[in-house]
Amino acid sequence: MKPNLLLDSHKLLWHLDRLKEWQEGKRIAPIHIDMGLTKDCNLRCLYCYGKVQKLDKSKIPKEPLIRFLKDAAEIGVKSVAMIGDGEPLMNPAVYDAVDAGYDSGLDLSMGTNGTMLKKEKLPELLKKLVYIRFNISASEPASYSYIHQCPEKCFNLAIENIKECVGIKKKHGYKVTIGMQMVLIPECLNQAVPLAKLGAELGVDYFVIKHCSDSETKELNIPLEIYPQFEPVLKEAEKYSNEKYQVIVKWKKILSLGKKKYDRCLGIPFLLQISGNGDVKPCGFLFPKGGYLMGNIMRQSFKDIFNSEQYWNIIKELAENFDVHALCGTACRQDYINEFLWNLKFNIPAHINFI
Repeated sequence: MKPNLLLDSHKLLWHLDRLKEWQEGKRIAPIHIDMGLTKDCNLRCLYCYGKVQKLDKSKIPKEPLIRFLKDAAEIGVKSVAMIGDGEPLMNPAVYDAVDAGYDSGLDLSMGTNGTMLKKEKLPELLKKLVYIRFNISASEPASYSYIHQCPEKCFNLAIENIKECVGIKKKHGYKVTIGMQMVLIPECLNQAVPLAKLGAELGVDYFVIKHCSDSETKELNIPLEIYPQFEPVLKEAEKYSNEKYQVIVKWKKILSLGKKKYDRCLGIPFLLQISGNGDVKPCGFLFPKGGYLMGNIMRQSFKDIFNSEQYWNIIKELAENFDVHALCGTACRQDYINEFLWNLKFNIPAHINFI
């Protein structure tokens, strides 16, 4: 049976206790944190937001990384996604981090290009992850080499590791969800349907097609206005869904890129992000910018950062003064929950008791 995935919306309705505390003005722990383990990557994908975030060789060492995960669990964080601004497998502490986070009771996930996975580590890794998502935007070696800016052999490495993960999941009956993700840009549109077919053949649980994020100054030069023209191709890709496999197109963002239905950023208390150099900032768009630094987990405990006035003053600034239309990039990570929270707090309809 395929999992009931909700990838084109938010899940705050399943956290009403924390939502109520936020409405009451209480200081809440994030439900989820996206974190980089490094700002380094072995690929240079055409669409990578890391170009804006200024990739380098930074890596979070093992000790502060494990300390952070334990702190996060203790203050009430429920999940951590090891994705962020670099390739997590470039950090040699990644497997120790998964062990520590799992032992602390966190739900863990990983986004990876899959080329550097160690096969001997996979059984234990897959046992401890809620999901693993392979970032792949081309269906054959030559196109993969162009889109991901790497040797063609990287495609074969990624595919072999996806196959290995699917086989291990079936052999052990693990609950881990295995997915593939395509970042859609015009250069890889012709790969959407072949990738949907490939995902079905490989036996993964889902294949998701998502928008490309760009900065507020359009540094990646992505022509957002033409995304609606991709609709026929994406609908063709969706046809490969079956009873065990889902092709999911993030229609909400693809068809409304750059259009925000809220004026301030309210979602940070629920969803936080950490750069691969250890900086704790409200979101990835702010990683390369001055200011908005809540702390750094390589120099401070996450508990101390969370309890600091610096942390909460930045959250207050974003909720009260930050102009998302002028200062924020496209396809914001917090977009879904920002829209929900904005409506909940400021866009209350008349006659609310007539449900």
